[in-house]
Amino acid sequence: MIGSEERPPLPIPSTSSSISEEKSSKKSQSRSCVDHGDSVCGFRNIGNSCYMNSALQCLIHALPLKNYFLNLSNYDPMLHIVTQSFTTLLEAMSTGKYSTYTPGDIKSSVSRVSSKFYGSTQEDSHEFMNTLLATLHNESRNKDNDQSPIKELFYLKTRSVIQCQKCDRKDINEDSISSLPLPIPSDSLSIKNQPTLFLHTLIEDFCKENLLDGQYFCSQCNDLTKATEKTTFVGPLPKLLIIQLKRYTFGRNSAYKPKLDMLIRYPLRDFKLIKGEEQYDLQAVSMHQGYNLMSGHYTAYAKNNDQWYRFNDEEVTKINNNNEIITKDAYVLVYCKQ
Repeated sequence: MIGSEERPPLPIPSTSSSISEEKSSKKSQSRSCVDHGDSVCGFRNIGNSCYMNSALQCLIHALPLKNYFLNLSNYDPMLHIVTQSFTTLLEAMSTGKYSTYTPGDIKSSVSRVSSKFYGSTQEDSHEFMNTLLATLHNESRNKDNDQSPIKELFYLKTRSVIQCQKCDRKDINEDSISSLPLPIPSDSLSIKNQPTLFLHTLIEDFCKENLLDGQYFCSQCNDLTKATEKTTFVGPLPKLLIIQLKRYTFGRNSAYKPKLDMLIRYPLRDFKLIKGEEQYDLQAVSMHQGYNLMSGHYTAYAKNNDQWYRFNDEEVTKINNNNEIITKDAYVLVYCKQ
């Protein structure tokens, strides 16, 4: 949890745009992430801030999140600084008056939480997105149960089962994550005959049983043993699902290592994370063009009123061929439940 200061939780609006889904006997005639009002708007680059611009475009086009904050009231801007900045940004976008906007206030407020976003160095769009959402969670959470509107919207529940290979004892751990990190095979740099992978393949790899590296302390054996781990997803699934395609390796000098730029094919519509559960539609993608983490440029693709646009800082371009959205530059995918 970011920050230790206790703040009163923000209220959940009682309007029809509240996070809680209303049960209805009739099917909705439009998908829940279709925007019917706002014009699109680019963000000015205020010093290598393309990573932030990309992350913000992904989040402001996540309609359930946007609708929550546009209906939010009765919060203290002195205590909920990032909430105030993010809400102000959304309100400005909702007027339709801007074709270009300078997001200096949200950068300043997030930088007060994480100093790495001060200045004009190149940073990571996914890390900025995570920091922003974590702070919005902290500013709105109920301190008694750590619940918040952000957690309800984004957090995916996982269950990890670790099994001792000596006595078969199972340890079960449940966790909630704000985004799903999917590793890309590190040997993809050298793969010549298999130029693409599919998103569902990465998800299957994430969930398959693996032998743990090193030794595991088994409380029943009272000894270090070999163990396996298998992860599954637990319903109900969140309204918004963030998936990070882990294109960067981490370790010594990792920032300068080449990016894993294999093409990952991901569905634009009717994506299922769990068989038999609700389907998702793609809402936005944070893109990174460049050789490694320390170089390159971030852009975003996002859907507004069922029309896709490319956001390159303040430049906004309508996309006429949706196949353009699936590229090897895709880094963070934002899906919205139908």
